[in-house]
Amino acid sequence: MPSPPSNPLPGRTGTPSGRIRRLALALGLAACCLSAGGCVKSIFRAGDPRTQYDRYDASRNQFEPDYVPDEYGRLEPNLRGRLLVKY
Repeated sequence: MPSPPSNPLPGRTGTPSGRIRRLALALGLAACCLSAGGCVKSIFRAGDPRTQYDRYDASRNQFEPDYVPDEYGRLEPNLRGRLLVKY
């Protein structure tokens, strides 16, 4: 009678617990890398003018807010107010 092979799955080495440990380490490293992007400070503060035109409008009391609430209270970009021609 032939003896059974020493490795039932050729090409796969390591114990199942070792594979689980490597998988957990890889998932933990991926989670750390993905969450590190959320720690970056924004370039502009909320009250700072972003362009020379924002300063110009603010000095003439024609400044439009960046976001306005819609009918449901959600903030949406104020594209119409900021892109209108002001006289």
